[in-house]
Amino acid sequence: MKTQKKMVAAVLCAVLLITGCFTSSKLEASATEENTSHVYGGWNETLYAEWNDTNATKATVSYKRSNDSSYTTVKDLELIRQADSNRARVDIPGLQAGSYDLKITTSTGETLNATEIKVKANDRSGYAHFNYTRGIGAYDDNGTLKDNAIVLYVTNENKNTIQVPGYEKYATGIGYILNGNTELMEKLVADGHSLAIRFIGTVEAPEGLTGYNSTKNGGTVGDNGNMAIIKMSKDVTLEGIGTDAMINGWGFSFYVGENYKNRESYEVRNLTFKNYPEDAVGFQGYMKDSKTLTTPIERVWVHNNSFYPGYCANPAESDKAEGDGSCDFKRGKYYTMSYNYYNGCHKTNLVGASDSNLQFNMTFHHNFYENCGSRSPLARQANIHIYNSYFKGNTAKTVDARANAYILSEGNFYETCKNAMLTQTGAVVKSYNDIVYNCLDANTASVVSTRDEKVANHNTYSDFDTNKSIFYYDSVNKKSNVSNLTNAAQAKADCIAFSGVMKSHDKIVDSVDPSSIIVNQPKAAVSTPYSVNFTDKTASDYLGAKVEKAGLTQLAANTAVTFDNVVFNPASKYSKTATSIKFRAQGITFTVDTESKITMTEPEDAGKFALVLYDQTGQQLATVENETKSVVVAKGTYMIQSANAEKDAYMNRLAIEATGKEETTPEPTVAPTATPTVAPTVAPTAAPTVAPTAAPTATPTVAPTATPTVEPTATPTVAPTATPTVAPTAAPTVKPTTVPSYPAGLENAVEMGTYQLNSKTLASESTKYANMVFNLRDVNSTSVKIRQANTIKFRVDQTCTLTVATTGRGIILTNGSDADERKGSGEFSFTLKAGVYTINGYSSSSNSVITSMTFATK
Repeated sequence: MKTQKKMVAAVLCAVLLITGCFTSSKLEASATEENTSHVYGGWNETLYAEWNDTNATKATVSYKRSNDSSYTTVKDLELIRQADSNRARVDIPGLQAGSYDLKITTSTGETLNATEIKVKANDRSGYAHFNYTRGIGAYDDNGTLKDNAIVLYVTNENKNTIQVPGYEKYATGIGYILNGNTELMEKLVADGHSLAIRFIGTVEAPEGLTGYNSTKNGGTVGDNGNMAIIKMSKDVTLEGIGTDAMINGWGFSFYVGENYKNRESYEVRNLTFKNYPEDAVGFQGYMKDSKTLTTPIERVWVHNNSFYPGYCANPAESDKAEGDGSCDFKRGKYYTMSYNYYNGCHKTNLVGASDSNLQFNMTFHHNFYENCGSRSPLARQANIHIYNSYFKGNTAKTVDARANAYILSEGNFYETCKNAMLTQTGAVVKSYNDIVYNCLDANTASVVSTRDEKVANHNTYSDFDTNKSIFYYDSVNKKSNVSNLTNAAQAKADCIAFSGVMKSHDKIVDSVDPSSIIVNQPKAAVSTPYSVNFTDKTASDYLGAKVEKAGLTQLAANTAVTFDNVVFNPASKYSKTATSIKFRAQGITFTVDTESKITMTEPEDAGKFALVLYDQTGQQLATVENETKSVVVAKGTYMIQSANAEKDAYMNRLAIEATGKEETTPEPTVAPTATPTVAPTVAPTAAPTVAPTAAPTATPTVAPTATPTVEPTATPTVAPTATPTVAPTAAPTVKPTTVPSYPAGLENAVEMGTYQLNSKTLASESTKYANMVFNLRDVNSTSVKIRQANTIKFRVDQTCTLTVATTGRGIILTNGSDADERKGSGEFSFTLKAGVYTINGYSSSSNSVITSMTFATK
């Protein structure tokens, strides 16, 4: 424990990159042979190394910027310690981003050297740092300790004897230093000290914490106790050193009361929390009444932590057996929670203790919630930006917005969650570029197709997400101005790799690619044109005939079977004479090796669950509801399943046809026979490329239940090669050289201009106007109404833009091969090339209202 100054004098401009990036390699010994058991690397504003050594206390470590001439010796000997009986480890936090050299002299006198180690900056995106440059907690924004920072090193051995140097008279033991010690905290602030408390290893509950179900040491009746309630503090960082710092069996609460002068700048990072009886971490300000945020807690940054369930054997209240909250925030503003990992937590993130609590300006990003219960978060009254987070297997309400909360959910991945985005009591979730895959129960988010689309809400900051005066918004490019904003599939991969505490050197990676969610990957691309009929026994492409030819009487339920390189996984048995088929999760999977048109038919009486086409990352491409629909896709692997993975969807027919836009020189291949390859469903590999440290192996929840079956005794299919195949038709079509004929009514192209659509311009529901042909559901004095069965057809003879002003469920624009779906309300713009186009309503049961169409030369 000692007072720290800034450890690196040179100040360089660091570009904020993705948290978790690093380099990891081997230390080179001074001897000629490299010892492969010595490793080093860089993490978030931290250097680390491990080497063979049985006496770390006798080792010395020094480092320097790679372009500097002199080394700095690590004087905090607590950072050089035994990783185990045979290995030593050093961690050096508080460094600016950049390139470093490292030199170690072991206890036996051997010298180890490493050069050009890349240290990355923490990602400081979000509200905590918005328009704030003095640094959060004990660190400046360049990653180094603030001037006059006091650093305490806390271990399980010294937790009850440690003192603050120069302030020994105020308390002994970390429990008494932190819990309710307003006199000490006020004195530290008055003397200009920030406070960094660094935990090493597992630290069990110390003396001096709040009592169980009592007012002892500042506790509360009804609480499980073991909390350090930190009051009248400022510029405080709680952090773990290395990969294994753990707070076990206790927690922290940063508290701001009425008229508190010290109420800002708090950071919690790189700590694992387990078995906390009440809260792991909490932050709360003060409200004098239900309308005024009198004394808010401000500028809070919680990042790169791992949270596991709490525990209390005899809870003071029945719902606190797993603690009361993992990380809660009440009555404050300017809060960022980023790159945290939550596994199996019960009540995860509470934002606002009641409907009258006020809290504003909050960011949640790159957090990974796995198999958690509720509150991810439960938010009241707040304006929150949640982006690039991954929610997997949450068992209760996931994002739960209440009491006029307004949440922008941007580029998040929701997988197998209950109530992915739920709104209640005046709250709104605006969902943009999210992926919602295999989620159950109500999702009441307002889905928008453009970042700047307005969604009505009752929040105090109703336009925060597009107002650059109160939000980090790039109004020119119409996007959130953050360091690392990706699509949802990439965000999922990043959260798996980079969320949680510092990982061991073999699990730290520079970057990751999105992984496929498809369980049963086809071995080769399907030969096109391809079709399969599930219901018509007289059809030449009837699936039952393939089943019979394979020598099978039926396809078993939930068992993957391959015909013609298409994998079928029916939800119930399908006999060789069946006239219907049911699918749930990943019912059909296939690969196309060129741009193709996929046509799917769901029977009109199929019931309430639609068929959905996904790409292999989980992006939804099309929904088919009691109809036939086509969509054009790029080469890749795709799957068709029920909109509800636990309920049946029915299908009549599937057709796959190459568009011919990606022409290659095909080579003849052996056409596959009808004999299938039969294999039990294989659960997807749940372990990602890099799993969060200490996270248990996740059991997939979306994979169909595997039912082993006996493989047929017939000769197995010879899979076609991956090279492009020759379609059964003999020769490519030759385009005619004559002038093409257009559909009736579209002989003339629409002229550029704006056309109002209402009863003044349209004579009836079925009419022609401005060289457009209308088949509408309704026409009134201000607008027209359409559904999926209705059409607006037109032709353009030049490249132009089309802007459609619409409200309701949305519209679909097609040109015979491509389909562009726009959900919800807005002024939707399309870029058109010369050709014939059709507009349909998005829903078969609800109206889309169109007021105008504008064509403009591009």
